[in-house]
Amino acid sequence: MPWRCPICLELAYKPCVNSCGHIFCFWCLHHAMNTYEASTCPSCRSSFSYFPWICEALHKYFSDAFPEEYKAREEAVTGISLAVSSELEPFCYPHS
Repeated sequence: MPWRCPICLELAYKPCVNSCGHIFCFWCLHHAMNTYEASTCPSCRSSFSYFPWICEALHKYFSDAFPEEYKAREEAVTGISLAVSSELEPFCYPHS
């Protein structure tokens, strides 16, 4: 399937299109970025220096064209996010 994220190898969830045209999941690309200098595309190594944004047109297309798989990806990503949040909760303090 051409809509697979090259990092996680799953259907790209909340897809981002890099300046070179490669498509990634938002969180996969976010985690692959270098926070101290310009980042490079994980596929072709072309540089970019902006925070990735979700392509709403592809997000809608994927959710319409692949409803079961996209929903499963949403649940998997949300589950990972909730698991990480609960693990970090003891380290979080209320802001005053």
